[in-house]
Amino acid sequence: MSDKTSNTEEMLEQILKLCATFVWEWNLAKDELRIYLGSFDAYGFTPDIVNGKLDYIVNKIVHPDDIDNFNNSLKTFIEANRRDIFKVKLRIRNFVTDSWIWHENFGFPINNEDTGEITVFHGGLINIDSDVKEKEVLSNRILSEQHTTYELFNNNPYPCFMLDDRFNVINCNQAIVKTFGFKDVEDAKKNLVHIIDNSSVNVQKSGRPVKSVAERLIGVMKNGYDRDETILIANGKKFIFDVTYIRISLGDSFGIVCYGINVTELRGALEAAENALSELEKSRKFQDIIFNANSQSAFLFNDKLELISVNPAALKVFGYPDEKAAIERWPKEIDSQFKTKQYDGHTVVPPWERFRQVLQTGFAHAESTLEINGKTVIMDTLFIRVPFGNSHGIAMYATDITNLRIAVNDALVATKAKSDFLSHMSHEIRTPLNAVIGMTAIGSAADEIAKKDYAFEKIKEASVHLLGIINDILDISKIEADKLELSEAEFNIERVVRKISDLFEFKFREKDIAFSYKIDDKLPRFFIGDEQRFTQVIVNLVSNAVKFTEEGGTVGLAIDFSGEENGKTVLTATITDTGIGIEKPKLENIFRAFEQADNSISRKYGGTGLGLAISNKIAELMRGGLSVKSELGKGSTFVFTSKLQSVRHSATDLIKANAGDLKILAVDDEKEMLQYFLEIAKELRLNISVASSAKSAIEAVETNGHYDLYFIDWRMPGINGIQLAEKLQKDSASSIIIMVTAADLSEVESDANAVGVRKILSKPIFSSDIADCINEFVIQPNNQKCLDSADFAGKKILIAEDVDINQVVVGALLEETGVEIDFANNGVEAVAMFEIGFEKYDMILMDVHMPELDGLGATRQIRAMPFQKAQSIPIVAMTANVFREDVEKCLASGMNDHIGKPIDLQIFLSKMKKYIN
Repeated sequence: MSDKTSNTEEMLEQILKLCATFVWEWNLAKDELRIYLGSFDAYGFTPDIVNGKLDYIVNKIVHPDDIDNFNNSLKTFIEANRRDIFKVKLRIRNFVTDSWIWHENFGFPINNEDTGEITVFHGGLINIDSDVKEKEVLSNRILSEQHTTYELFNNNPYPCFMLDDRFNVINCNQAIVKTFGFKDVEDAKKNLVHIIDNSSVNVQKSGRPVKSVAERLIGVMKNGYDRDETILIANGKKFIFDVTYIRISLGDSFGIVCYGINVTELRGALEAAENALSELEKSRKFQDIIFNANSQSAFLFNDKLELISVNPAALKVFGYPDEKAAIERWPKEIDSQFKTKQYDGHTVVPPWERFRQVLQTGFAHAESTLEINGKTVIMDTLFIRVPFGNSHGIAMYATDITNLRIAVNDALVATKAKSDFLSHMSHEIRTPLNAVIGMTAIGSAADEIAKKDYAFEKIKEASVHLLGIINDILDISKIEADKLELSEAEFNIERVVRKISDLFEFKFREKDIAFSYKIDDKLPRFFIGDEQRFTQVIVNLVSNAVKFTEEGGTVGLAIDFSGEENGKTVLTATITDTGIGIEKPKLENIFRAFEQADNSISRKYGGTGLGLAISNKIAELMRGGLSVKSELGKGSTFVFTSKLQSVRHSATDLIKANAGDLKILAVDDEKEMLQYFLEIAKELRLNISVASSAKSAIEAVETNGHYDLYFIDWRMPGINGIQLAEKLQKDSASSIIIMVTAADLSEVESDANAVGVRKILSKPIFSSDIADCINEFVIQPNNQKCLDSADFAGKKILIAEDVDINQVVVGALLEETGVEIDFANNGVEAVAMFEIGFEKYDMILMDVHMPELDGLGATRQIRAMPFQKAQSIPIVAMTANVFREDVEKCLASGMNDHIGKPIDLQIFLSKMKKYIN
C-alpha cells in the first residue's frame, strides 16, 4: 500500500536527486505557486521567486520567448481537463551566471472527484541541457508510476491519509473528502488535523480507554504498526473508525499511512441491541441488524462459547450450505483453519483464547489468517462482548482483507525494490562517469604518450560500460512498454560462438578460467532470426558466469539441437560454471527486473540487475525461455531455449568467391585434426593437403612449392609451429600463415606475431573459421579496411548538430575521408544554409533533438522547398532514440535513413557510401 499511497513530494524528491532541479506545486483556486525543493542558491532565486502568483514567477524566471508557449500549453491542457502528464520545454534563468538553461517542465493534475476540474498541479523542472538519456527514461518511468500510484490511492474505497515524520497531513484520498464533507483534497489536508485534535471523546463504549493520537503515532514510528478503534468528531457528528497505522519510508525519513473502516453504524447497531427492552428482543434485534443484513461475516456465541448463529455472508465466505452445518462443523474446523502466523509474520492469539479474553475485557480487534477451501484468507476480525440472558456472549464479525493486505505488502516490497534500484543505478552510472572525468584529467596533464594512451583506453572502457548500463535501462523500458521487438535476418551460429569466445578471451585469461564450447553436429549452421538479440542473451549468461566464477574455475557453452516444432528448429544453449552458485530460496527472483539474487551481490560484483530480466524476455519472444539450476558454492547452469527458422545452405556459400584454386596446407600432429581438415575441404570444396609434422610440411613444400594458406598447430614435437612459421615466412613472404592452438592465446601471441603469423585460432575450429580466414586474407586482403576505402574527396555534406563536442567528434572521425563539412547549430540554421547553398551539398546528416527547430521539422521544411535538389538530397538522421516508432517518425518526416548514437564509424561510413556514391 505504501507504493499506492506514496505522496507526490516523495516521488519527486527521488527524481530531484537524480536530475538536480526543482519541484513545485500550483494551487489553481488561489493561484499560488510554490517552489519547495531545488538548487535555489545555485540559480540565485530570491524568496519572492519561490512563493507567489504564477504569472509573476513565470515572468521572472522563464525566457520571454518561451512564456507564450508555456501559457498556451497550460491553458489547452486545463481546458481539455486532461489527466495525463503535462510536459513542456522552456528556458529558466540562472541569476548567478546570468544565463538561460533549458529545462523540461512536467506536472500532473489532481482533479476534484465531484466536479472533475483540475484543482492542483504537482510537478518539477529537469535540466535537459546535458541531454542525459538515462535520466529522462528513469524520470518518465517514475512519473508514469507515480501517476498510477496516485490514482490507486485516490480511488481506494477506504478513507486513507498520510503523515510525514512531524505528523503533518501530507496527502488524503477522495474517501476522506466524502466521509468528512471536505471541499476537496487540499481542504482535507489542511483541516483533517483539526478534526483529530478536537475529538475529545477518549473512552470507548466498551469502557476501554483510547490512546491519544500523539501517543499512538509515536508508538507507530517506533514499532512500525498499530491498529485500533479511533473516535473522531467532525461537524458535530461522531465517527468510529477501525484504523490501521503503518510506518513507511519517505525518502531519508519515515511517515505513516493510515487507512480506516467506518464502523459507526455497526457500533450504533450494537447500542440499539443493548437498549432493547428484553433479552429476547435484544437477541432478535441484534440478529436482524447485525447478522442478516450485514455484508460482513458475523457469528454469535453464547456464554459457553458455543456457536449459536451465523449470517448469510458468513455461510458464503466459509462455504457452509446452511446455518445448521456451520454450527456443527465450525468448532471442529476452526483449529485446522486458523494459522498462528499472520500474513506479515506476526504471531497471533488463537480464537478460543481470544474469546476468553473478550469475556473479561469486552472488546478485541485483530487480524486472523485462515485456510479456507485450500485458500489463505486474511480476516479483519472484531470481537465484542454482548448481553446473553443473565450472562454474556460474544459477537464476532470478520471482513476479508486478503487483497488489501497483500497489496500493502507487495507495495512495500515494490517500493523498496525500486528505491534500491534508483540508488544502485546512481552508483552504477556515477562509477564510469568518475572514471571518464578522472582519466580525462590524468590524460590532459600527462606528458608521456604511453600515459595518455593508458588514460584514453580507460576512458573507452568506462564509456563502453556506461553505454551497456544505458542499453539495459532502454531495453527494460522497452519491455515494460511492450515495445521490445525482434528483427529478422540470416546468421551463422558458428560465427556467433566464435564472436562470444573472442569477446571474453581477455577475461578468461585474466581470471585463469578454462572455457570450453561446442556446437552439436546435428544442428544446422544457418538461421533466420535476430542475431544481435540471440547473441545478447548468451553474452549476458556467459558474462555472469565469468563474473561469479573465481580464478581457476571453468565456464562452458554448448549449443545443441533439440528437435523440430512447427517447422522451427529448437536450439538449446547451456551455460555452466563452477562459480559461487545461488541459494534455492533466491532462485525464484532471479529473472525479475531490478533484482539480483542478493543485494550484496550487486555491491560486490556490480551490474544493473536487469540483464537476466531482459534475456528472459528475449527468450520468450524467440518462443523459448530461460531456466536455471544452481546450488550455493557449487556453480550454476543456465539453459536458454529458442525456436528459429533454419536455412539450408551449401557450405561453399561461406566463401565470398571461388577458392577452389587455392593451395592450402594444414599441419598438426593430431590425426583427428588432420581428418577434420579433410572433412572441411570436402565440405567447402577446397584444395587442402595435410602434414602430420613440421618435417612433413617442409617436404611437402619442397615437392609441391609454396602454399597460399597454412594452418599450423602451435605445439608439435620436434620443430614447433612458431619455428615452422618462421622458416616458411622467410622462404615465401606472400604466404598467409594461421596459427591453431588449444593453449592460452597469451602464450602464443607474442612469438607468433614476431614471425609473421596473421591470425591465431582457438581450438576447436569451425568450417566458418576457415572460410573467414580465406575471405579476410585472400579474397579481401587486410589492407582494404573500411576507413581506407572511404574516400569522399570533392564531396560536401551539411551536418546539423547543436552539441559542440558532437561536432568535434564527427569532424575528427571523417577527417581522413577527405569530405568537406559545414556545421549548423540547430534546425533553423540547417534550413537556411541548405536554401542558400543547396547545389554544393551531397548529403545532410540531421540530429533529431535540437533547439529552435528539431531535425524532423527541419527535414519537412527542406522537403517542401520548390526545387528538385530539396526532394532528392539524402537526409540521414543522427539520433540516440532507437525505438521503432522514433525511426518511423524520422522516415515519415522525409528522411532516408538513420544512424544511432553513439556513432559506430563503420556503420557511419557505410551509410555515406550508400547515399553519396
